[in-house]
Amino acid sequence: MTDEAAVTGGGSDTRRLIRLAVLAVALVLGLAVLAWVKVPDLYPASTAKDVTLLAAAESARSQAIVTTRASVLAALAGLGALVTIAINYRNSRTAAHTLAITNQTFRIQQRGHLTDRYTRAIEQLGNSESIAIRLGGIYALEQIAVDTDRPGDQATVGEVLSAFFRHSIAQLGTPTRSVTDSSTPEAPQIPPLELSMDVLAALSVLSRLPRREGVDRADLGAAARNVNLTPALKPHADLTASELAHVRLADARLTGAHLDDARLDGAILTGAHLDNAQLARVDLTSADLTDAILASARLVDTRLTDANLTGATLTKADLTKADLTGAKLTKADLTGADLTRADLTRADFTGARLTGAHLSGAQLWYANLTYAYLKDAGLSLANLTGVNLTDAKLTGALLMGAHFTNADLTRADLTGADLTDADLANTRGLLRSQLTQAQTRAVASLPTNWLEESSTGE
Repeated sequence: MTDEAAVTGGGSDTRRLIRLAVLAVALVLGLAVLAWVKVPDLYPASTAKDVTLLAAAESARSQAIVTTRASVLAALAGLGALVTIAINYRNSRTAAHTLAITNQTFRIQQRGHLTDRYTRAIEQLGNSESIAIRLGGIYALEQIAVDTDRPGDQATVGEVLSAFFRHSIAQLGTPTRSVTDSSTPEAPQIPPLELSMDVLAALSVLSRLPRREGVDRADLGAAARNVNLTPALKPHADLTASELAHVRLADARLTGAHLDDARLDGAILTGAHLDNAQLARVDLTSADLTDAILASARLVDTRLTDANLTGATLTKADLTKADLTGAKLTKADLTGADLTRADLTRADFTGARLTGAHLSGAQLWYANLTYAYLKDAGLSLANLTGVNLTDAKLTGALLMGAHFTNADLTRADLTGADLTDADLANTRGLLRSQLTQAQTRAVASLPTNWLEESSTGE
């Protein structure tokens, strides 16, 4: 049945119902009149001879007639009420049915309108002659994603804009290195691709589409490699789970950006502003984050293996369980950062500031903390095997239960440090004078060659 036929059928039912209602009302009125007229016949007149008895009988008969008539009228009124309820119920069902059909018709029309808008936007996007027309198509697709409440529609828009980005990069071609003499110590750098306004607009729209459950963000694939995306992305951009390996985002302003689960391995993020950014579970392997601003960023479970964070600002950043194996953090500022259970194996913290940092349970195997500033840092139960703490400042640090096997503590400042239950056996460079001001009452063990070291060192 078509919508029009359904609506017409609904109108016929309504007219039929009205006729039935009229007949029911007429029947009720007829019964009421009949009851009113015929009730006296149910109570014959008294034949008593006595005037007193006759008067009493007539009074009782009149009262019975009145009572019966009232009962009949009440019954008829109840029947009428039931008829009214039935009619109202039927009307409500008819109205609900009509409303459902109207809503369905509206949705069909809306989908048709949306399809027309989508078709026109795709036609604009495919225009090879005018960048203005392509921009119109991009922004039309964005408006479709904003207007629709269907996740599938937004997913389609994201796929189309991602495909447009990949196709546009493919049209530009990938720059190659120039041929150089094999004896050259370093090959020349590949210049980053500079994108046209429409391609940048497509990426910008992808980064700000409404967040909807189960809808992936940009899928740029390998096309984003060696591409300068800095002009396209703004603060609070959302590129969750996007493929952004080896992109160039130097000096990008990405404060508060959402990049959870994204791939940014090998990315150039020098000087980028990523403060308060969401970077949980991001792959930043070998990424260049020199002088990047990551204050209060969330980097839980993030992979930063061999990443360059020289001079980076990571104050109050959450690096819980992050993998910083082999990362370079020379002169980085990690004041108040949370590195609980982080893997810092062979990480280079030379001259880094770790004041008040939380490193409980962290793996610091053979990490370089030369000249690092660890005042009031929490290193309880940290594994400091082979760590280089030469000239490090550990004043007031919490080192309860820490393991220092083969650690180099040459000239490390342990003033006020809490070494309760710490294992200092087999350390190097540790002198008695260094522990004079430390809390060493319950140290688990001291170096076996303690006397030799202390006598030769003083």
